[in-house]
Amino acid sequence: MVAVLLSCVALPIVHAQPSPYHYAQRSSYPFGCRDVASKKEVGRYHLLIQYRFTVNMSAEEGGKEYTPDYDLMNLEIGKYFSRYYSTSADKCDSIVFNARNGKRLGDRGVDAYGWMKGGRLALYEDYYQDYPDKGRCTVRMGIGANEYEYTDEIPVFQWKYNLAEKREILGYTSLGAETSFRGRRYKVWFTPDIPSSRGPWKFYGLPGLIMAAEDEEGIFKWKAVGISSVEGKMYIFDPSVGHTPSASPIVVKKVSRKQGLELEKRKWSDPQGPYLEAGIISIVDRMENGRMVSYTVTAENRELFAYPPFPQLELE
Repeated sequence: MVAVLLSCVALPIVHAQPSPYHYAQRSSYPFGCRDVASKKEVGRYHLLIQYRFTVNMSAEEGGKEYTPDYDLMNLEIGKYFSRYYSTSADKCDSIVFNARNGKRLGDRGVDAYGWMKGGRLALYEDYYQDYPDKGRCTVRMGIGANEYEYTDEIPVFQWKYNLAEKREILGYTSLGAETSFRGRRYKVWFTPDIPSSRGPWKFYGLPGLIMAAEDEEGIFKWKAVGISSVEGKMYIFDPSVGHTPSASPIVVKKVSRKQGLELEKRKWSDPQGPYLEAGIISIVDRMENGRMVSYTVTAENRELFAYPPFPQLELE
C-alpha cells in the first residue's frame, strides 16, 4: 500500500524579483484557458504522484536574484500509459469553466490566474507516455488560441547508476542514477520499492519510480511531494466530445517535435505574436524614466516586447 502524503509549499523569497521565464510563460497562456467541456476520458490511473517542478533562473543568470518559479505537476500512472500535467493549469481551466457555466454565463472579468502567488506558474504542457500507442510519447502545448500536439518515440535513456548516492524521499529510500538527454545532464533518484519505470516529464526506464531529478546546472528540479494509490480518470482535450457555447473551441494543431521546440522559443522571442495572429488588440504597460507608458502592440513594434531568452529543457 502506498501512503498518502500532502505537499508543503515553501515561502517565496520576498526580496527577489520575478524572472523573465515567469513573464514569458504567463504571456503565452491559452486565451480564456482550455474548455473543460472538451475533456475526453482516455483511461484510468491507479497511482498518483505529485511533483514540485522548480525553475531557478538565478542559476542561469549569475549575479541576479529571481524568485524561483514553480508548478505542482501530477503524474497519473495507469495500466497501459501515464499522463503528466500541471495542477495549476487544471485549476485555472476549472475557474473559467465554472464562471461560464454559473450565474455569470461568461468569463468576462474573471481572473483565472490571480490566485497564483510567489513564482507559481501554470505550465500548459501535458505529456502522455505510451499513448496513443505503446512506445510513443504524445505532448500537448497550450499556447494562445491553439493546442499544439506532437508525438515522438519514448526516449531510450542511457542510465549510469550511482547506488551509493541515496536520498530519503517521502519515506522511500531512493537510489541515484545519471544520464544525458538532448543537451543536458541529469541526476535522478528512484525507488525500487515502487515498481514503475516512469517519472516526471519525459524521464523513463529505471527499475523503480523516479522520485526526484535535477540538471547539473541547478536550473531545473523535480521532487515528489505526495503519493497516493487512489484511482481516477485520465483525460485529453478533444473538442469533438463537447464544447461550452460561450468559449472558443479548442483547435488542435499537429506539429513535429522540432516545431514544438520553436514554439517554446517563441514564448520569449515573440510573446505578442499569438495575440496579433488571433486579431486581439494587446496593450502593454512599461516603466520608462520613472513613469508607466502604455503601448498598443502592432506588427511593426512587436519585437519591442520580446523577453530575454530563457533556458529550455531540450536543447537539441
